[in-house]
Amino acid sequence: MHGNNPGVVVPPPPEKQALNRFETNFVESRRAALEKMLNKIAAHPTLQHDSDLKLFLESEAFNVDVKHKERKEPIPSESKGMLGSFGISVGGGSKFVEQDDWFHDRRVYLDALENQLKALMKSMDTMVNQRKAMAESASDFSLSLNALSTVELSPTLSGPLDALSELQLTIRDVYDRQAQQDVLTFGITIDEYIRLIGSVKQAFSQRQKAFHSWHSAENELQKRKASQEKLLRQGRSQQDRLNQVGAEVADAERKVHQARLLFEDMGRLMRAELDRFEREKVEDFKSSVETFLESAVEAQKELIEKWETFLMQLDAEDDETVFYRPPVIRTADKVAGRGDTAVERARATIDEDSD
Repeated sequence: MHGNNPGVVVPPPPEKQALNRFETNFVESRRAALEKMLNKIAAHPTLQHDSDLKLFLESEAFNVDVKHKERKEPIPSESKGMLGSFGISVGGGSKFVEQDDWFHDRRVYLDALENQLKALMKSMDTMVNQRKAMAESASDFSLSLNALSTVELSPTLSGPLDALSELQLTIRDVYDRQAQQDVLTFGITIDEYIRLIGSVKQAFSQRQKAFHSWHSAENELQKRKASQEKLLRQGRSQQDRLNQVGAEVADAERKVHQARLLFEDMGRLMRAELDRFEREKVEDFKSSVETFLESAVEAQKELIEKWETFLMQLDAEDDETVFYRPPVIRTADKVAGRGDTAVERARATIDEDSD
């Protein structure tokens, strides 16, 4: 698609991985990233008409159709497809020095943005790994509590320990789910824009090649004109050769004109593409940050609710079905000050007075 549409920022697919590529969380995150990529390509005013996209989405025998298309239309290499169709050579040329301040500023900005996003992605990975570590710790804590509850003889203690063990398992599930949710919301967006910056830089590279092709065509034109002037100084004795060189000069002038127009058109296209990139970046990050925060709030609410429920069960002294009932304290002990609270001691005193 880069070759078909030089200057267009093509949303790239997510990276593959050699290890654990069938692991559930990785498969789900890559599926979500591929879905975002396809939606962006399909919504792009230029890319949505690309023949390769149409083949990918509509073909019922994709592998066969791709091989047939490759034999019929060899895949163009970046801007070579468009420039080569006009007979314009595509080469690296000398080192490119940006003359347009707008493009220079955007390139500096993109380099800084890429470094910031990579640092953010590293921090994001650290946070996700910490959530997974907390989930593992909760699981280990649950196993230890369960083991202790099985050897504890007192039912007033073994019951709460067993219930706390079950609670830690649910907490583990919350941490695991939150870690995956972080990847599927904020993490995917960060990774997507790191890859998108790579596509923007590839468009910059195509523009540079178009610039070198333009100047290469100009150099070729100067050579043709020099040959023409040399023949003109030699007189009319080589009229046939002069006519041939004149045709070559006209052809070289046409190529220079086309190469210059392609370079200018690519510049205008890239300005529009970078404006689109900025608009979508703001919208995507705003949406993903909101979803990330909402997910974090919901996870904390769920944890609080689970702990509150557990504490309510511990405090429900009058419920016959609860797993824990406080031991009964004798009245004499309460009067002696060994009760749990001042209220209980006062009630014990009242009971003795009644007696």
